[in-house]
Amino acid sequence: MPTTLDELAPSWMPPRMARLWYREYLEAGGASVAGSGLVAKEIIRNDPEYRDLYDKWFPGNRRDDGSLRLDEGDYSTTIESYRNALTGVNVNPDIFEDKFAGLIEGDVGEGEFVQRVESMYERVIESSP
Repeated sequence: MPTTLDELAPSWMPPRMARLWYREYLEAGGASVAGSGLVAKEIIRNDPEYRDLYDKWFPGNRRDDGSLRLDEGDYSTTIESYRNALTGVNVNPDIFEDKFAGLIEGDVGEGEFVQRVESMYERVIESSP
């Protein structure tokens, strides 16, 4: 049974968030209380103490009503798919890192982003002499 932070925290969790999550997990009862991990995640998502940090870690994910567009794992996977789509056409994804939150806010999924990138790439290639 996993007991350490490294064993328990999801791999997509930023290190500082993982430490905060682990603290809340232990306060909620840890392994001896079913659902402690979910309780800890909800606290990290919604407690005013952590809200600004959460929104910094997952920019564009929180709607105006406070609900989340994606769970954190899907958020991380979506960002990675944006990066992969750009890399696939030999574009450095770091250049566009600050644009990814806007894509999340606009509910732009992996398929739509890939289509946009490929379409743009084809137009550039076709217009090249």
